[in-house]
Amino acid sequence: MVEFGQLKLAVKKIVFEMIRVDADNYFEAVLAKEHLSELASELEKNFGVAVWPSKEKLSPRIQENIQEFGGVRDDQTLYFSEEAGVCLLAMLWPWQDNRRITLKMAKK
Repeated sequence: MVEFGQLKLAVKKIVFEMIRVDADNYFEAVLAKEHLSELASELEKNFGVAVWPSKEKLSPRIQENIQEFGGVRDDQTLYFSEEAGVCLLAMLWPWQDNRRITLKMAKK
C-alpha cells in the first residue's frame, strides 16, 4: 500500500483551485473538472480501480470507514485500500455546477 504522504505529494502536482485541508492524515481540495482525468490516473496508480460506483454493495468495513466523510452517493467515486489495519481512501464529489470536484483523501 502506498504511504499517505507520498500519495499527497503525487496528487498535489495537479492544479487545484483551492486546498481546504492539508493535514498528516487528511487532504481536501477542489479542482476544475478538466483536471479530473489527471487526478483519476494518479489515484488509479496508487489504489487500482475505484470501488465505487459499483453494481456491488460496499462492504461493511468500507462503509464504516467512509461514514465520517459523508458516505458516497451514486454520482461520486471512491478509491479504497486497506493493509495491516490501515485504510486509505480517496473520494471524488462532483459539484452541482458540473465544473468542479472536491477531492477528500484520508488515512485511518
